[in-house]
Amino acid sequence: QIAGVVNEPFTGTERGTVTDVFVPTMMHPAVVHDDWTWIRILARLKPGVAAEPVRARLHATSRAFEEERAKGFTGMSKEDIDKFLAQTLLIDPAAAGASGLQNEYRRSLVALGVLVALVLLIACANVANLMTAQAASRAREMALRVSIGAGRWRLVQLVLAESAILALLAGAIGGLFAWWSAPFVVGMINPPDNPVRLFLLADWRVLGFGLALTLGVMLLFGLTPALRASAVKPASALKGGEDPHTRRRIMHALIAAQVAFCFLVLFVAGLFAATFERLSNRPTGFVADRLLTLDTVAQRAEAPVFWDQVAEHLRGVPGVEAVALAGWPLLAGGSWNGFVSVNGAPPGPILAYFLSVSPGWTDAMKIPFIDGRDFRPSDMSPGVAIINETFAKQFFHGENPIGQSIKKGDDLRCQVVGVVRDAPYRNIREPILPVVYVPIHRIEANGALRSEGEATFIVRTSSENPLALASILRREVPRARPEFRVSNIRTQAELVRAQTLRERL
Repeated sequence: QIAGVVNEPFTGTERGTVTDVFVPTMMHPAVVHDDWTWIRILARLKPGVAAEPVRARLHATSRAFEEERAKGFTGMSKEDIDKFLAQTLLIDPAAAGASGLQNEYRRSLVALGVLVALVLLIACANVANLMTAQAASRAREMALRVSIGAGRWRLVQLVLAESAILALLAGAIGGLFAWWSAPFVVGMINPPDNPVRLFLLADWRVLGFGLALTLGVMLLFGLTPALRASAVKPASALKGGEDPHTRRRIMHALIAAQVAFCFLVLFVAGLFAATFERLSNRPTGFVADRLLTLDTVAQRAEAPVFWDQVAEHLRGVPGVEAVALAGWPLLAGGSWNGFVSVNGAPPGPILAYFLSVSPGWTDAMKIPFIDGRDFRPSDMSPGVAIINETFAKQFFHGENPIGQSIKKGDDLRCQVVGVVRDAPYRNIREPILPVVYVPIHRIEANGALRSEGEATFIVRTSSENPLALASILRREVPRARPEFRVSNIRTQAELVRAQTLRERL
């Protein structure tokens, strides 16, 4: 039920994201968890209250919370727990909103701005060189102006006025280019499932910066030629001019500056290109081509048999090669981790990561097995598990892991039945994590099968363009079970490309 409508200028507390609907915090399912720290807290201080005393009190509260939370960290060494508890609570100004977009792209955009400034300096040196040559060719004209009474300041004004006309024209063209390119750049950093919405207003700050930049550029490329032209001596000019070597030295110095800036720009651009090339060509361990991910939700948590019915229905859609279920797609940012013990030993200090998948998931993802077998339809969690190479190396140290047991807390005990090749879990920038794949269907402590409210269908298509089936699959899911609906459709290739958004920018 709609309780209110906020004024139009307000779009939310997150820069780059326009929030359409606000709901009470207590509607979030994670509020009942005592180990989640997902909330962003905004506080308005009373007039005259200093921020530091408030921060100190909040830090004490946060420390007490984390100390209580750390009591459940079985397996972490005392040193690691002390490092965890050494966190400091900070208070940041929020007048401009809090933004993950700012944190993600600030350094990249600063680096891009430095490169643009260097290119601008190269252009200024080039124009200054041309204007110095032009001033030399106008030596007789300037000598004539001096001989009829023009002062040096008057000649400086003349050349600077010509430079100003050139700079203003360039600034106007640059403004038109920025009007087109700014939304284009923002469009390049758009994640496929979370579009960036920025209001790029040409207010007084933008116009003031543009005018100041134009004035600065005019002085950069116009002042030296102006001073050079105003220093002409009529007698010397009428005799054929001053020593040409002096003019060459100025021009050679400008050329040297251009070469230095160009070298720096090319070097930094080469580093960017090399980083992008490495990230783009990093092996993922699976085949992303022809894969669709269908994030699906149910009106209420549904029994596993209904999820299996939908998967079986999708397998019958023409153009579908394989269908599997997972808690979330790889590289989508989801994470589930914990400290594990192996074969009854105490938990170690290394975090293991988990993902719930169905039988056939490895086949749909084209992740090859190194040893063991895939899950069977009768396999449930807890019971059996498949691990990746990194987990086998870090926890079994060269021993054969097949048949050995893994335990996480009191809720997950399983026996290793397979080992698969490594694949990135959260993102491609971090090292390969030790991952445990468990059956998506789970048995509760009372022996009943746990109902699921959301999961992701992984669909491998026969078409080279998997999105051609997107609309059909979106319709087929509720056709199989009316209480199910698809909340988001992405290709796995989109998720891989989203990992290099900054580098492509």
